[in-house]
Amino acid sequence: MRKIRIVIMGKTGVGKSTIINAVLGEKKAETGDESAITTENQVYKCTRMIDLSPNDEDETYARINCDIALYDTVGLEVDSKITRETLANIKDFIVQSRDDVENQDVNIVWFCINEQTNRFESYEAELIKELSLDYELPFVVVLTQCISKKEGKLAEEIRRKMPDIPIRRIMAADYELDEGVIVKSFGLDELLKLSIRDFYHYKIKIIESVIDELVNETDTHIDDIKERGNACISKYSSKAKKIGWLQAWCIPFVHGICIKMVAELNGIGGLVRDPSFATEVFSDVVFGIISTPFMAIPAFSSLAARIYVEVVGEAYLKAIIDVLKVSSESELKDKELIKERLKQQLLNAKKMIGGI
Repeated sequence: MRKIRIVIMGKTGVGKSTIINAVLGEKKAETGDESAITTENQVYKCTRMIDLSPNDEDETYARINCDIALYDTVGLEVDSKITRETLANIKDFIVQSRDDVENQDVNIVWFCINEQTNRFESYEAELIKELSLDYELPFVVVLTQCISKKEGKLAEEIRRKMPDIPIRRIMAADYELDEGVIVKSFGLDELLKLSIRDFYHYKIKIIESVIDELVNETDTHIDDIKERGNACISKYSSKAKKIGWLQAWCIPFVHGICIKMVAELNGIGGLVRDPSFATEVFSDVVFGIISTPFMAIPAFSSLAARIYVEVVGEAYLKAIIDVLKVSSESELKDKELIKERLKQQLLNAKKMIGGI
């Protein structure tokens, strides 16, 4: 028997309880008036045979017996306290449902929005993005109480804001309009079928989104390190420019500026910021690899000092970024490993440009 775990979210009054009763085939969740507002998260279970065929003629998909658990959540806007509590509990539900499924099972969220309100709040979009990425969990936006099967402006708005999230339209129970006109229920069986049949497709799209988000975060982090690193290099090269003329034997004074710069660059890059580590890196790694023609002249000018500090800083900053791209968080704490990787990156850079 295949396990189907569905978390049902949305504002109060969007019809979550009606959906649950329709899936269960009996009235277990209270609906319809203020006294029926859900004040705590609940789980409802049933067993159903689901026909996954796209149509009556297609027998590619078999009928499967499903163990269904529906996680009914508190309306998100009942009040701020309940909203915070329900978000925490929803996350607990997600973890619980995720731990309770196997490879062939389904774990998905139906995020319900009442189409008749014609509103999609910004916090709803942010919540869908946050939870789907944090838990690698597929979401389906379910437009409830749809009078027509034709998409309207609300669906267009949601698709524009969240193009990768599937949208389904339903009327979970028969609905009476004015003058006795009845809108027959539709869409729920198809929603359930598609949530099961297309789950892996939805899952892959979420994983792709997670990867894209990680890449974007990494690129943003690297850009921040570059910006702060270049500012650091500019600061220390300006200090070197102020030293005036020095004899060659005073070069260690310039090296002292470089060591302080290396320590600060380490901190910017998230490496060990210990001054002694910076001294080790400069002595064992940087000084043995990076050189400039200015170091060979007897008198060390302010221009030479500035250029030397800039060359050291730029080469070392690039090495840090290259090391960050290939190192895990635990590896970044290993001083000897990071020192060796910095050395290798500087050597690679030297080979590529014929010496620095």
